[in-house]
Amino acid sequence: MTWTKLPTSYSDDLASAGLTDAAYRTHTEAIQWLYHCEIRTGRIPKHIVRRFASSPDYEQAIKDLLALGYWADDVDTYTLIQHAAVIAESLEAQESRKASNKRAQQAYRDKRKPVSADDDAGVSADVGTRGHADVSADVSAPDSNNHPSIQVVSSTGTNLKIRTEEDLQTARAHARANPRLAESL
Repeated sequence: MTWTKLPTSYSDDLASAGLTDAAYRTHTEAIQWLYHCEIRTGRIPKHIVRRFASSPDYEQAIKDLLALGYWADDVDTYTLIQHAAVIAESLEAQESRKASNKRAQQAYRDKRKPVSADDDAGVSADVGTRGHADVSADVSAPDSNNHPSIQVVSSTGTNLKIRTEEDLQTARAHARANPRLAESL
């Protein structure tokens, strides 16, 4: 979504140029339409003007805007001349900001992903009604020392690899706080 940006002197500039209320309104609505459609060229198809021009005198307003050089008549389109640079720069800045936010969000998501597929193999999450992961555990094949390995993930994000009896005791102590974890051990 984009927003309309007008110079602080916008109203004064239009008043100084002697625009009628209808011309002021039509020009402003044209700018808003360009922002809404994210059109940097300033070109408005002639058949579209009636969609956004709410002034009953919009046809005379267009004639006034053409006479003052605020708009140009290009066969099938009107092209905004006045304020066109501000519109183009603003839309470019807004698009750049959106792209920057998109890259930052992707970097954040990538940072939260497991390092490899093996890191989360066999681990599942049960999403409860409150929208958070509850608890899961996975007992995998023995490791190289012939010890079974249990991976436990709790709702708090605690991730425990259990390889020894001491690790199992720590996990059981943690499980006392969460009955679902105790069931999965």
